[in-house]
Amino acid sequence: MTSKPKSDQQDERGLESAIAADLKLPYKNNASLVAPAHIDVNTSRIKIDEQISEAVRLVRPDLDTRCLTTSKLAGGLSNHLYIAQFDGSEEKVLVRIHIEEEGDSSSNSSAESFVDREAENRILAWLSSCGLAPAFHGRFLNGRVEQFYDGHRPLSWDEMALSRYAVPMARALAGLHRAEVPPGTLVLSDEVRRTGEIWSRVKKWFGMARCANKTIEGIDLEGEMAKEWEWLKCELQSSDLDNDYAASRSTPLNSLSLDKTRKLAMAFFRQIIFTHMDYQSLNILIPSDLRSPNGDSEALQDPHHESGEEAAIRIIDFEYAGLNPRAADIANTFNEHCNMNNLSPDYANQYPTASQQDVFLRAYISVADPDLFDDLNGVQGAWDIFLSVGRDEIGKHTLLSHIGWSVWSVAQAGLSTIEFDYITYAKLRMEGYYFFKERHWQ
Repeated sequence: MTSKPKSDQQDERGLESAIAADLKLPYKNNASLVAPAHIDVNTSRIKIDEQISEAVRLVRPDLDTRCLTTSKLAGGLSNHLYIAQFDGSEEKVLVRIHIEEEGDSSSNSSAESFVDREAENRILAWLSSCGLAPAFHGRFLNGRVEQFYDGHRPLSWDEMALSRYAVPMARALAGLHRAEVPPGTLVLSDEVRRTGEIWSRVKKWFGMARCANKTIEGIDLEGEMAKEWEWLKCELQSSDLDNDYAASRSTPLNSLSLDKTRKLAMAFFRQIIFTHMDYQSLNILIPSDLRSPNGDSEALQDPHHESGEEAAIRIIDFEYAGLNPRAADIANTFNEHCNMNNLSPDYANQYPTASQQDVFLRAYISVADPDLFDDLNGVQGAWDIFLSVGRDEIGKHTLLSHIGWSVWSVAQAGLSTIEFDYITYAKLRMEGYYFFKERHWQ
């Protein structure tokens, strides 16, 4: 199916904006306007329902909130999630209540630094207007009302490697990576734009973790982890590879030597682009009635395997989205092929095999850079070199994912009110860090 011309898409978005204005929906895709409603999740369920009804009424006055019913959605580690449904309407909305602003909405807690909520709302409003995220219905004082994807379910960790899902997952992520961030959406220094947000973000998490937890058995923030973090920055942080990739693509691939193809691959995977940074099974939705066929995992050994109709992927939760190395986002996703959600990862056997990674990366590149995809197809041996370098670069960036989430988890252990074994999660992440350090830095 051919995509619509850009002008047609802009006309449709303009029409949607006009319709929203006609319906008096000023909060739609508007990150700067905040409805005067607050939801206290520590009060009674009756009060919570009343507060949800008021927040939804302000943001979506076109809906009849007098006949509203709510249900709590499990799974959020940094938000409380409720589904609101309306009698006489098939529409449901997701009400997202930020944990760090529970109680007094005017107070600022140390947990607030985990996520820049202003940037998150600007990002989601922008992606919503582009059709790349759930519809942004509007903000209230300590949360947001979003589109709820009814009839969808999250992937399970062990479905991520199946070609039926891996291929559309890769293409959906590539589509997100191609998005051009509008001016003013991300307020960043030139240095951060050159190297990525993850470095300053994890540095901030280190400070929060130290304040929240002075001593935890098996977690050495001040010594071992800090030393590893400084070493990793020296190995991976760069400020010029983005420009190197742009320069390399100005030369046709068929005129490049094999050595230059390797350098091109490294520059491609280290290029600073717009990333999700939490592209894991719980944030990847597919139609609820879509189930994995038996034996599909064997099909991953064949990069050209056709496993029937591909799943329609919906991406949610953009709390950690921003500018980062391409390899960092893909590495985070490959780490999540291991059973992190249930705290029982098997890094040796669950991390994607070389063949599984190649299936993902071929599909990814076909969308992320179609010209590059065609060039690689046209030069004998180019794919082998490009994919080999890509797997290694992604493998090295798995360390960035593991140590980042480990520090995040230590900080959460001292600040979060969510019931989750953050310390065990932190230790498992550091086990992953050392496993992949030995694999990629012998």
